[in-house]
Amino acid sequence: MKLRITFYLLLTFTFIHSFPSVSQELDNEPLGVITVVATEKDLPFSFKLPNGNPSGLYVEFWQLWSKTNNTPIRFVLLPFEEGIALIEQKNTLHVGLFKNQQRQQWANFSLPIHNVQTGIIYNRSIDKKSKLRELSDIKITSQYFSFQESYLKENFASFEQSTHKSFDDALEELLDNEVQAVVAELPSAFAQIAKKGLTGVFTISEEIIASNNVFGVIAKGQPELLAKINAGIENIPVNKIIELEKQWLPTLKPFFQKSSTVASLTENENKWLSQNNSFSLGIDSAFPPFEFNDELGEHSGISADYMLYAKQQLQINLTPTVGMSWGEALEEFKLGKIDVMSSIFYTKERAEYLNFTEPYFEISLVIVSKKNAFYAESLSSLQGRKLGLIKGYVYNELISRDHPNIKIVDVLSVEDGLKKLQSGEIDAFVDSIAAINYEINKNKINDLIITSFTPYTLELSMAVRKGLEPLIPILNKTFAAMNEKKRSAIANNWLSVHVQSGTELSTILFWALPIVSLLILIILVFFRMNKKLKIEIDARVINEEKRITAQQDLAAQKQAMDEHSLVLVIDINGIISYANDKFCAIIGYNRKELIGKNHSILNANNQSKYYWHKIFAAISKGKYWHNEVRIKAKEGQCYWVDTTIVPLYDKNKLLSGYTYISTDISHQKETIIRLAEAKKQADVANESKTAFLANMSHEIRTPMNGVIGMTNLLLDTALNPEQHNFAKTVKNSAESLLCIINDILDYSKVEAGMLALEPLEFDLEVLLHDLATSLAFQAHNKGLELICPANILPAQSFIADSGRIRQILNNLIGNAIKFTEQGEVSVYCKVQEQTKQHTKLLFEVSDTGIGLTLADQNKLFERFSQADGSTTRKYGGTGLGLSISKQLVELMGGEIGLKSVDGEGSTFWFSINIANADNMRPKKIYDNLQNQKILVVDDNLTNRTLLGLLLTKWQVEHTLVNSGDEALEKLTQARIQGSPYHIAILDMQMPEMDGFQLATKIKADSDIFSTTRLLMLTSQGQRGDVERLKAAGFNGYLNKPVDQSILYNTLMTIAGVNAQQPLITAFSARALPQFKARVLVVEDNAINQRVAQGLLRKFGVQVDLAANGEEALNSLQNFPFDLVFMDCQMPVMDGYEATKKIRLPQSKVLNSNIPIIAMTANSMQGDREKCLTAGMDDFIAKPVNPNKLQEALKRWLPKY
Repeated sequence: MKLRITFYLLLTFTFIHSFPSVSQELDNEPLGVITVVATEKDLPFSFKLPNGNPSGLYVEFWQLWSKTNNTPIRFVLLPFEEGIALIEQKNTLHVGLFKNQQRQQWANFSLPIHNVQTGIIYNRSIDKKSKLRELSDIKITSQYFSFQESYLKENFASFEQSTHKSFDDALEELLDNEVQAVVAELPSAFAQIAKKGLTGVFTISEEIIASNNVFGVIAKGQPELLAKINAGIENIPVNKIIELEKQWLPTLKPFFQKSSTVASLTENENKWLSQNNSFSLGIDSAFPPFEFNDELGEHSGISADYMLYAKQQLQINLTPTVGMSWGEALEEFKLGKIDVMSSIFYTKERAEYLNFTEPYFEISLVIVSKKNAFYAESLSSLQGRKLGLIKGYVYNELISRDHPNIKIVDVLSVEDGLKKLQSGEIDAFVDSIAAINYEINKNKINDLIITSFTPYTLELSMAVRKGLEPLIPILNKTFAAMNEKKRSAIANNWLSVHVQSGTELSTILFWALPIVSLLILIILVFFRMNKKLKIEIDARVINEEKRITAQQDLAAQKQAMDEHSLVLVIDINGIISYANDKFCAIIGYNRKELIGKNHSILNANNQSKYYWHKIFAAISKGKYWHNEVRIKAKEGQCYWVDTTIVPLYDKNKLLSGYTYISTDISHQKETIIRLAEAKKQADVANESKTAFLANMSHEIRTPMNGVIGMTNLLLDTALNPEQHNFAKTVKNSAESLLCIINDILDYSKVEAGMLALEPLEFDLEVLLHDLATSLAFQAHNKGLELICPANILPAQSFIADSGRIRQILNNLIGNAIKFTEQGEVSVYCKVQEQTKQHTKLLFEVSDTGIGLTLADQNKLFERFSQADGSTTRKYGGTGLGLSISKQLVELMGGEIGLKSVDGEGSTFWFSINIANADNMRPKKIYDNLQNQKILVVDDNLTNRTLLGLLLTKWQVEHTLVNSGDEALEKLTQARIQGSPYHIAILDMQMPEMDGFQLATKIKADSDIFSTTRLLMLTSQGQRGDVERLKAAGFNGYLNKPVDQSILYNTLMTIAGVNAQQPLITAFSARALPQFKARVLVVEDNAINQRVAQGLLRKFGVQVDLAANGEEALNSLQNFPFDLVFMDCQMPVMDGYEATKKIRLPQSKVLNSNIPIIAMTANSMQGDREKCLTAGMDDFIAKPVNPNKLQEALKRWLPKY
C-alpha cells in the first residue's frame, strides 16, 4: 500500500508541475497604455519644453523602454506632490523616485534606473569644506514631500527647517538670506542654477550627504505590471542607456555598465569581433525541446535561447539555415559553407575535424518501452531486440559499439521513434529524457513508459568551422559569464517535470497479486528480502568507497590549499591551534613557537582591539569576513595579506574556533603604491603640459587674429590683380598655419581624453557652401573641378557640432585636392537612416588622384601616419588630420573608412549620428522658373548631372550637353522649332571650345542671342572678369562650386533682366545682412580692436571700444548697448570678472541681462564652459571667422 500511495503522490506531483503557473500566463496578458508621471520642473531629469512636450533623462529612458518593449506609454507632467498623488491610480508609473520607509508602505519599486547624489548649496558666507552637522545655527530648506525632507527630519531634527514647492523659491530664499542652505539633488540643482545665470553666486558644499538609487514607482497590488516593467528594463541594450546618460550628464560616470562578457574580452578579441560579427548558423530543425522550428518557422528551444543570449551579449548576428536537416547542415558545415553549428555532441572522433566550444548543456539518455509489452530494464536486456535510434546522432555510434548484438533501427526523430514504439515496429527507444518527455506531454501519450536510465551522459556544445578559431574563446567566455538564474530560466522554460516512469519487477508482481498463488507470494517475499539485503550490502560497500574517495579528495584539496595559501586556525579564545608550513615559512616562526600562543603576536598594531572584536562578533553569527590586513613577522617586518576568516563548529553545531585563509599580497601593495606615485607625477606633468598648450594657443592666436582679420579687410578694398594675389596668399598661408596649430591642440586633447563636442543647430547647405568657397581657390590653382555638394541635400536643419563636421570635411577635401593632379574632387551627402529625433548622414569625398595600396590604407588613420615617406616630402602635412577626424567621427557615433585603388583615385567616407532640429525647413515651392527653358553646357559629367537634378527639382524644362558644338546645334534647332532656350548655363573651362568662345559664337547669331540669356560658371574668379564677361554677352556669372540657393536666385533674376541691367554675381544674389545695432568690443590688443571694428562695420554695426573689464563696466553704465564682445585675458580686470559683475542683480549697468559673447584666443578644452559658467552667452574663438561672426550676430540681434 505504501508503494501505491508513493506512486500516486509522485504522479500527482509531476502532474501539477507539468503546467505553467498562473502568474506566468498573466505575465503574457496585455496591460494597455501605461501612464508615466514626471515632475514638470526637475532639470535635467524631467521638464516641459516650451511646446509642451516632455523631455529629460528619465523621460527619454522610459521612451526607450517603450520602444524596446513595444509597450505604449503616455506622459503626464505635474508638480512634484501632485505627481506623487497620481501614482495611486492603476497602470500608472512614476519616472523615478528614491526609496524610503514611507514610500515602501504604499508603493512597489522597479529595478534601479539611475543614481543621484544629494548635496548642499550654501550662501556665500559659508565655506564649502564645512560639515552640515557643525552648522546647527543655520536654517535649511528642502523640496516639499521629497526624500530630502524626510531625510533631514530623521537625521537633522535639531535644525530649523522649512520646505519649498519649487527650486526657484529656494534660490530666492537663499539670496535673501531667509535660509542659509538648500539640500537638493545635485544634477538638478546645478542645471537650474546655470539656467538662472547664478553660477558662482552660491557655495557648493564638498559634502555629499546621501547617494541614492532611483527607481520607477507604482502603487502596490500590481504584480503583473511590476514584472513587465522589470523585464522591460532588462531588455534594453545597456549601450543605449549609457548613450542617454552621457548625453544628459556628460561629466558623470554612467550608472549602467557594459556586460561582464564584453568586459572580459581582450582587446584583440574585441577587435576581431568588430570585424567579424555576422555568422551563418547550422541547426537541427527537429530536435525538441533542444532546438526546432516552431509553427511560425522560428528557431526555438534550449539551444535557440543560448544562441539568443550570445547574440545579445556579443552584438553579433547568428542567422539560422533554412530548409536543411541536421545531417545536411553538418555536411555543409564540414565543407565550410556554414560558420557555426548551434548544438552538437562532442566525441573524440569529431574533434579531429571540428572545433568545439566548451559544453553549455548536459543530456541524460533513457530507455522507453511500451506498457504491457517487453520491459527493457537496461541496454543489456535488449540483446537480439529491436532498438530505435535517431539516424546520425552520436549515441547511435556509442550504443552500436558497446552493444553489437542489439538490432538498431534508424528513425527520423523522437516523434517518429515513439510512433514506431507504439505500433510495435521496435521493442524500445533511446533518447534524452528531456526530448522524450517533451513529446509525451505534447502529444498526450499514455501507453509508453520510461523504464531506466542508460550510462550515457552527453554534452551539448557549439562547433565553429575552420578559419574562425578566434570565435571559440569568445563564445566560451560568453557562456561562462551566464549566471545560474539565466541558465535555470532557460531550462525551466523548456523542460517539463512530468515523467511517466516504469516500475521494477517487484511492482509488476505487486499489481499481479490477485492472480498469483500464495506460494509464489511467499517465494517473492523471501526473494525481495534477499534482494533488499544485497542492495543494503552493496550500498554500504559503495558508501565506504565514497568515504575513502572523499578522504583522498580532501587530502588532495588540503595539499593544494597548503601549496597556495597561508592557513591559521585559532580557538574561540584566540589561541593558535594550527599553522601550515607556508604560513610558518613567511612569518618566521616554527609551528611549535606558534601553537598555544594568542594570535595577537601577529598583529601589526595598525588595528585596534575593538576592530578585531567587531570582526569576531560578526563571524560568530555565522558570517564570513574578507579584507586586506597587515601581519607582523617574528623579526618585526610586516606583510600585507588578503584574508578570509570563517567560523568552525563542533559536532553539536557550537562555535569552536576560526580559520584564517590568506594570500601574501605585499608585492602587489608595493606595486600599487609605486603606480599611485607614478600616476601623481604623470598628472603633474599633464597639468603642466595643458597649461603650456593653453598659453601657447592664446599667444599664437592673438597675432594670428590680426594677420587673418586685417587680410580679410584688405581683400575687401580696391587692389590690382597682383596685390590681390599677394593678399590672398598671405591669408591662405595664415589659415594653413592655423590648421596646423589646431591639429596640434586637438592631438593634445585626444591624448588627454578631453576632445569634446559642442552641438548647435546648423544648416547643412550653408556649411557645405562655405566649405567649398574656402577650398575653391586651392582647387582652381591645381586646375581641378571641385563639386561640393555633388547631390541634392536633405531639406532640413540639424543639431551637432558643425565646426567639427567642417573640420573633418576640410581635412578630407583638402587631402583629396592635395593628392589629385588632374580631374575632379566631388563631395556627396546622403541620409542613411532617419527617425523623428535622429538622422544618420553619410558623407563621401571622391577624387581622381593617386589612390592608395592596401598596405597604406591599413595604417592611414594612425597618428603621425602618412602613406609613405615620399608622400610627406612631396605633399607635406603632420599626419594628424585623419587620426583626429577618426576620433571626431567616433565621438559623433559614426564610422570612417575609404575605398581606393592605387593609381585610380580614392573615396573617403564617414557616417555620423546627429539630432534633428525642431524647425524642419519648409519645402520650397519652385514654380517661378516653370516657364523657362534652360540649356546646360558642361564637359564634366558630375557637374552636369548635379545641375540636371537641381533643374528637375525646380520643375524646369532643360537639356544637358557636354560641348560647345553640341550646344550650338541645340540652340539652332530650338530657334527653328519656335521654342528657343531662355537661359544657357555655360562652363568656363571646356576642351576645344571654352565658355568665352561659345558665348562669342552665340552673340554673333542675333536670332539666338536676342532670345537666350547667358550665365557663366567659372572657378577662376579674377578681378576684371565683370567687364570682360559683360562684353562677351553674359548676364551673370557665379564662381564654382555653386551654392544651390544662390544659383536659384541668380536664375530667377536673369529670367527677368534686360541688357541695361548690371551683371549678376554671387555677391549681388546674396548680400551681407546689415544690423543697425550698437556693440561694445572689450579688447586690450590694439590690432585686435581694429580687426573686430572692421569686421563688425561690414555688417552695419556701430562699434565702441573698451580696453579692459573696468572700462567696459563704465561704458555699460552710461550707454544702452545691444551686445558685448568680451575678451577673456586683459589687464586691470579680465573678461570673466567683468561678466560676473555685469550679471550681479545689484550691478549698476543699464542692462544686466545684455548678451555677452566671448571673443578669445583661449581654445583649449574647458575654455568654452568656463566662459559660459562665468555668465557669458556665446563663444567665438580667435582668429575670428567672418561667417561665425555673422551667425552670432543673427543669433543675438534677431530684431535687427
